[in-house]
Amino acid sequence: VTRIINGELQIVLCNTQFIKLLDFPAEFGKLPRPFSDFIRYNAERGEYGPGDVESQVRERVELAQKFLPHEFKRVRPDGTVIAIVGKPLLNATGFVSTYSNVTDQSLAESYSDLLIQALDRTAAGIAIFDPDDNLVLTNRTIRETNPFVTGHSMPGFGYEDWGRAMIDNHMIAGID
Repeated sequence: VTRIINGELQIVLCNTQFIKLLDFPAEFGKLPRPFSDFIRYNAERGEYGPGDVESQVRERVELAQKFLPHEFKRVRPDGTVIAIVGKPLLNATGFVSTYSNVTDQSLAESYSDLLIQALDRTAAGIAIFDPDDNLVLTNRTIRETNPFVTGHSMPGFGYEDWGRAMIDNHMIAGID
């Protein structure tokens, strides 16, 4: 999803996915249209949280006038997570922004964080390897009791490497 804003803060190009993703009225697709119209519409429907609409519009317009690169995520009131990346055009003549729905990715990251927290509370040592034998996840017990484990994940460190490290660190006896 893309939009282009010119140096006068007019949206001069946006695709229909931009209008749909952000639930703007269809007439917002008739361009050029002031950037502030989009911001005001969002502020009036609570996209930026509680607060004075005019203050929210003014703050965002003033920030946009600086034509700075930006990258952030915003959670819409319906729970949709939008990633926004903006790059200025040459000579501060506007900027191009892309908007992506990253809701599923954000949920997966949240579930991953929850899994790691749960595993870290477990007293048993847990090390998970992927089908290619790469160490992809360890819990706190493994990291505390195995000096060769340097993090939650160690790409390129396989099951055979694990066994060799256990022998080298005298954690397995009687194997030559």
